[in-house]
This record gives sequence, structure tokens and C-alpha cells, in this order.
Amino acid sequence: MINDRFEPIEFKTSPFVGKEDANPERDLQEAEKCLREHPEDLDALINKGIAYGRVKMFDAAKANLIKAKQLSLKQKGPYGLAHAAMASYNLAEFLDEMGLNSESEREYLEAIDYGYRSKTPGGKIFGALAALDLGFTYRDNKRSSDAQKLLVLAIEFGKASKKPDGYFAAARAAFNLGYMRLGEGAIEEYISLFKDTIKYGRSAGIPSALRTATQASLSLASWLNIVGQENESKELLEEAQHIGSVTNTSDTNLQASLASELLADNLLHSGRILEAQSAYRKAIDLGRMSRQEKGLDVACHASVRLGMLLDRINSFPESQSAYEDAISIAQEAKTANSLFYGASAALLLGTGFAELGQTVNAVRMLEEAVRLGESSNTPKGTNTANEARTYLQRFQH
Repeated sequence: MINDRFEPIEFKTSPFVGKEDANPERDLQEAEKCLREHPEDLDALINKGIAYGRVKMFDAAKANLIKAKQLSLKQKGPYGLAHAAMASYNLAEFLDEMGLNSESEREYLEAIDYGYRSKTPGGKIFGALAALDLGFTYRDNKRSSDAQKLLVLAIEFGKASKKPDGYFAAARAAFNLGYMRLGEGAIEEYISLFKDTIKYGRSAGIPSALRTATQASLSLASWLNIVGQENESKELLEEAQHIGSVTNTSDTNLQASLASELLADNLLHSGRILEAQSAYRKAIDLGRMSRQEKGLDVACHASVRLGMLLDRINSFPESQSAYEDAISIAQEAKTANSLFYGASAALLLGTGFAELGQTVNAVRMLEEAVRLGESSNTPKGTNTANEARTYLQRFQH
């Protein structure tokens, strides 16, 4: 089943306003140096406008991007139109940030038009990004039909560019359109669009696109598992696990850890004990590597699940190690969920020591269960703490 740890994550804000690795001061200096020798260089004008926008000097950004667009349109042919699309797209982004919504909408629409007419990969990329972001705006303003048309356009432009940034736009458009169609009950379209998301994300090969592909794999796998398509669900979870671990960014490690834990649960349900153990350990490693609170929550929960599995096959020394990992992660993360999971691990470990007659260790772990459970400030944590107190009273008598 899907629980609160597997809620869909939508990535709404495009990271593409010029270069992802931009340094505004450096880019401004380089642009100005170029413009001193070539005052009408289109790339330099656009980069100068983007650099100003990144440091919130929006009037200067607007002036440079408008000039770049005007000069671009004076040039005949696809080159000028592609640069006009780039200028309009970035101008729309900054106008949107300034709260000038009607002006921003106009620039997005112009970027789409210029990108289409340019028939170049670069023009298609910025047309796709414009369609994507304007589609999000329409969606947020409850213009669902218009939003979906633009997302379809973003997919078509993005994949037609056959470039990484275009595939990125296509992946995000398909991802968000898939959720919209799911909300309208169009299940088959949702499944098809999420499979496309994975395909486009992998084709892009850049971290932001792979993150979206990983999330699509995870979400679709969860859905297919619910409707009984366990084999296909397993394949998608393995896909999410692979993409996330290979990409090795904080976000993709988080998604891969979620996929690994869900995969482990499915393997355990199928009786594949050794594979389930391996998947839980992968979830723990990836959750820790994410260095995010939610990732640490997953790692902590997976440690408890692994400990319980090892208990079932009478492997207490190994289960002890898994429970101790959960406690350690909880003490590090200090989130409500991790503290509850840590308390559960301490309770299970304490009762395990009690069964072995190791009174000192049992009391130590039960007291830790009380401390962690109370620290979680959650009803379930309080219940765990109270259960640990009940066990402690037996030793006091």
C-alpha cells in the first residue's frame, strides 16, 4: 500500500533560466567584455539579462532581454528566431517573479511561437520550457484544459529537440500531465505518460530529469502494486533504485531509498527473504546518503523492518545490529518519525535481550525506548514509550 512516505512529489519550478551552473558576477563580466567588442552579440545580451535577473536587478534584466529579442527578430532565419525564443522565455521568467503576470504570459506565448517557427533544437527547447512553465501557471489558476494543451505541446517540442534540456522539459511535462489525468480518472493515460516520463528522463541524462524519472518510476510502481501487477511494479522499483543510486544526488538517493524499501516489502511478501534483506540494506544506505530528513526517516524505518525480518528467521545477532542502526539514525535525525522508529527498535531490542536473560541490556534499551518515544511528541511514540515502561515495571518487581 502507499502510505505517507510515498506521496507524489511534483517539481514545479524550472531550473532552466540560462545555465544551471551560472555565476551571475562572472557571467555579467564575461557578457560585458564580449559586448564591448560586439555590441549586438545576441548570446552576450541574453546572458547579461539573465545575470541581472539572477541578482534581482529586474529592470536591467528586462532592458537587456528586450533588446536581445528585438535584435534577434531583425535577423532573418532560424538563428534569430531561436534567440528570440530564448530571450522571451527568460524575460517571462523574470516578469513572473516580478508579479507582472499578463506580461509574463505574453512572453511565454511569444517564446512558444518563436521556438516553433525557428525549427531548430535550441528554439524547440525554449519553446518547450515556455509551454511547460505557462502550463503550470494555467494549472495553478484552475485552467486545466489550457494547461494540459500546453503540457502536451511541451512534450512534443522537448522530444523533437533531441537534446538533454528538451528531454528534461518533456519528462516534467509528461510527469505533471500524468498526475492531472490520474486526477480525472484517466488511468491508462496516467500509466502511459509516466512510462514516457521515465523514457524522456533517461534520455536527458541530467540530474534534474533523472530525479523526475525516478519519482515517476516510484509512483507508478506503487500504483501497479496496488492493482496487482506485481512483476511490472518490481521492475519499475528496480529502475528507480538503479537510476537513483547511479545518479547519486541527494534527491535521487532519497527516491531510490523509497524505491528500495518498497521493493524490499514486495520481495518479503513474495517469500524472497535474502533479496528482501539486500533491498532493505540498500534503502538504509541510500537514505543515509541523501542527507535529507525524509531520507533518514526511510533509512531508520528500513532498519527496523530489516531487524524484524531477521528476528523472524532467528538471527538475533544480526537483528540486534539492524535495531542499533535504527536507534543511531534516530538519534542523528531527531525527526518525529525517526524518533518513533528508533523507539520501536529499542523496544524490540529490549524485549529480545529480556528473552535472553540479559537484564542489564534489556533495561538499557527499554529506557532508551521511553526516551525516544517521548521525544517524538507523537501519539504513536507515546504509546511505544508506555509499552516500554510496562516492560520496565516487570524488572522493578
